[in-house]
Formats: sequence, structure tokens, C-alpha cells
Amino acid sequence: MEPQKYIVHDDPAIMSTDQYITMVDLAPFGFAQHMEQIWLGVNEDGTYEVLCIPFRVYGMSLHDVVELDGDDVVARIVRSGRHRTMRGLIAPAVSAEGISEIFASVNQLVETSGFLCEWSGHRHVAIDIPPGSDSQVIQKFFASQREAERVYWEWSDARPFTR
Repeated sequence: MEPQKYIVHDDPAIMSTDQYITMVDLAPFGFAQHMEQIWLGVNEDGTYEVLCIPFRVYGMSLHDVVELDGDDVVARIVRSGRHRTMRGLIAPAVSAEGISEIFASVNQLVETSGFLCEWSGHRHVAIDIPPGSDSQVIQKFFASQREAERVYWEWSDARPFTR
């Protein structure tokens, strides 16, 4: 059996003094033996607010409200924060120079658009798209990079959260 692997958020989008770290089982999303660490804010009603931008969890985004099970694993999404998550993965064939170029371009587009993002290494980015925001410039960039077979991208809400 393959050992458990963990996807971590080294620099979560939102940092607070009252944060909680938990896990999401990624097996329902096609990643057997993988868990993703999720940073949460504690709500007074016993629920938690997602304070990071999920890299591999489908159907979950920044500011969603979740409940945990008895093992402190995310059990369900109670309420949507109405944000969306756009994810990009730089193709394995892209050179180190190309990775640096795409990395810098994505960071510049995110910054000028006023969005937040998190990177898992230098190849995988998750971008928070707040409600009512225009993400066309980033979508066009990703589409052009996809056409050149340099970046694969998707919306995290392409599939619902399942457990």
C-alpha cells in the first residue's frame, strides 16, 4: 500500500490569530492516499471558515463554511462563501525558464486584478476569484498557455465536494 501523502499550504491566503488546521481526504477526487491540509477560522457556532485556497479539493473555495467529523476531517460544506477557485498546473515539459516566466506572469495578473493566490511549488497555482469579479484576463492567459500546451487549468467547482 502506498504511504499517505499530504498537500500543504505553506502560505495560506488569510492568516489570523485564531486558526485551525484540518485535512480533506482527496480519494473522492482521484488522489488515493492523499490528504490536503486546509486552514480554517473558527466560528462561534462550531463551524469553520476556509482561510486558504484549496489546491486539489473540488467544490470548495476560500470563505466557504464547513463542518468537521469526529476525526477532524472536513465532513461537508455548510455554506458557500460564493468565491470560486481557478487552478492552473504548469505542464511537465515546460523548461525552468518557462516556469519562471509563467510564475511571474500569473503573479502579476493576480496582483493587478486584486485577487489572492497560493502556489504549491512553482507549478501549481490556486487563484481566489471573489463574487462579482472579472477573471477574464486570467482566463485568457490560461487559455493561451493551454493552447501552447504549457498550462492546464480548471475551475474547482467543476465537480461538487464529496466525501
